[in-house]
Amino acid sequence: MLQGTTHRYTHGHGAAVLASHSRRTAQDSAGYLLPHLRRGMDLLDVGCGPASVTADLAELVAPGRVVGLDASPAVLDIARTLLAERNLQDRVELMEGDVFALPFDDNTFDVVHAHQLLQHLDNPVAALAEMRRVVRPGGIVAARDAVYSADAWFPQPAGMDSWLEVYMATARANGGEPDAGSRLLAWSRAASFRDVKTSASAWCFATEQDREWWSGTWAQRCLTSFGPRAVELGLATTSDLETMVEAWRQWGASEDELVCRRPWRSPAPRLNRHQVRTCPTRATSSRSGMDRSSAPPTSCTACMRAKPMLGRVTPFVRMSRASASMERPCRSACSASCRFTDSSRPRTRMDTIATTSLK
Repeated sequence: MLQGTTHRYTHGHGAAVLASHSRRTAQDSAGYLLPHLRRGMDLLDVGCGPASVTADLAELVAPGRVVGLDASPAVLDIARTLLAERNLQDRVELMEGDVFALPFDDNTFDVVHAHQLLQHLDNPVAALAEMRRVVRPGGIVAARDAVYSADAWFPQPAGMDSWLEVYMATARANGGEPDAGSRLLAWSRAASFRDVKTSASAWCFATEQDREWWSGTWAQRCLTSFGPRAVELGLATTSDLETMVEAWRQWGASEDELVCRRPWRSPAPRLNRHQVRTCPTRATSSRSGMDRSSAPPTSCTACMRAKPMLGRVTPFVRMSRASASMERPCRSACSASCRFTDSSRPRTRMDTIATTSLK
């Protein structure tokens, strides 16, 4: 992740986190942006991490210039290995840098992309304004981020609710905002984007292989990622962490479990410079102006219990651009995608696409 003043990257760069991030693709993590890309575009991927998404984007905009920027030298070393394996080492420039002080002149890129970055920053508006600075007139700032409070799962082993509460509290104590997706529209407007487009998507984990992987990575993170920090902050005990680990393992072993993380894309209109496209993740829809408290209850097709459904997607999802409503079985996570912000999984993700007119 990227540098800043008071925030701290909650996930860290342990093996479980890097393995998870390396599995991401442009299709499942930046699908809302793909219809807007064309050959020859110059693109900056801020907070690129292992660069698996960056590599996909580079292939789509070739022969345009592509730069992946991250604050962690160790992660950039991993990114170099991945790019070499895909024979893209000469196509993508990797740089260590700070999102609050991008090392580029004004009007350098056609597209600036940030996937699940803003949730970790203490001043996301300033970060967006800096991204806006380096985008050319008519260019796009695309962001996607999560809404953790909209996560849903079934079955519900004891300890899962505690995991969510402790993770969110830890993220906020570190200076971040785990429900960043639902704030994308407000943040983009505060950063002076005038035309903002929003969308939402979700990742769905329902197959045996996906359940084993998703539960396994979060079980490890409880012990090696956010967990130790939660104990340091007095938000949890080591015993609490063990309970969370067991809950994730039970969820992963259940044949009835479901998590949704499939991206949703809406047709994207042509955007002027500094247009912003935002979508709340997890529990809200900026288009409908509704939140979980005001959303109508929907019967989950998996457990048949009525519960608020806005901002989440599960297996069989049906979303309308106007309401972002959907039908879902349990353990799904929605995401909002935006050329500005996006995120998804049985956890909601919101996307934002911001374009700029003349500065």
